[in-house]
Amino acid sequence: KRDWSSDVCSSDLGVSANETNATTSLTIKGTDISLTPNTSAVRLGHGIGANGPGDISVIATGNIVLNNTGSGNAVIRTTGNVLLSAVGAGKSITENASALIIGNNLTAIADAGITLDGTNNAVANFAAQNNSSGAIALTNGVALSIFNDAGNSVNGVINSGRNVTLNNTGAVTQTAPITAGGLELL
Repeated sequence: KRDWSSDVCSSDLGVSANETNATTSLTIKGTDISLTPNTSAVRLGHGIGANGPGDISVIATGNIVLNNTGSGNAVIRTTGNVLLSAVGAGKSITENASALIIGNNLTAIADAGITLDGTNNAVANFAAQNNSSGAIALTNGVALSIFNDAGNSVNGVINSGRNVTLNNTGAVTQTAPITAGGLELL
């Protein structure tokens, strides 16, 4: 289990807030992957003052968790694409309400639920596939398009027979299908 905590190692993996136009592409692989801050934010990608390009992939055979601790939160920030994949049997992706994902395309793949509740999430395009149990939920603060991520074989939002909730500020459009037992748009 890898606990990417600010008390274990550097709290930032990517470029600093002072660098502009730097490209940061990251791929993190492991069993259970938890981004849990101690006293400040834990960040993958770019700093708050200088967002920039690059793709960020977090690939787990276990669970993926983006936490907050009251004094800091987990942040994934890029103008590129974000992939969160927790495909082991019974494994899920969970984001705490104070965590943050900023990116162009966000693709999430899990087996037992995808809950992305960050109230400051800002992704333009979303594709998700949940394979066996649990719901798909996304809270997002900008206009959103449901898209086909052909590179990761995820065509739209797929949660057959189970619920999908999109709590979105701004329009929600589709260039790919939503397949679900129930759909809630907030």
